[in-house]
Amino acid sequence: MTRIALELPRRDVLAGVNVLRNDARGALAIAVACGLQMIRVNVHSGAMVTDQGVIEGDAARTLRDRRPWHPV
Repeated sequence: MTRIALELPRRDVLAGVNVLRNDARGALAIAVACGLQMIRVNVHSGAMVTDQGVIEGDAARTLRDRRPWHPV
């Protein structure tokens, strides 16, 4: 995914990444490595019953992981 994101043409638009079903850490790592502006996480907070079972979000962890690269 990182290699693909690095090959995308750069334009004056927001670019982001969504990895697997709910991999916020993976998406954040790719976004930082590629200079992307956003990530998409299907279930970032709360929980959802899906065809793959219950998926629980962990927004607090994503924000802690993001802190070294994006001071808030």
